[in-house]
Amino acid sequence: MAAVAFDYDKEAPRVVKALRKAFPRDTIDTKRGYLGRVQVTVVSSVLNGKTEAEKQSYVWDVLRSNLGEESQVVSIVTPYGTDEL
Repeated sequence: MAAVAFDYDKEAPRVVKALRKAFPRDTIDTKRGYLGRVQVTVVSSVLNGKTEAEKQSYVWDVLRSNLGEESQVVSIVTPYGTDEL
């Protein structure tokens, strides 16, 4: 099975828009990953006090609920609480 390539310049803004629903004023950064996939970093006080698994789950739940199957464009999520900075 061949790997699917994505148009990062088209997909990254869609990912940020989806995340803005849960993180309206927080830091969201994206980088181009393998084959145009989107790598996401989120820094938010919403994530304070959560374990790494809880932070990952929270962000992935937001992505899946807003992008559905198209959330596969995201390859990596790096979530931080503001209490970690």
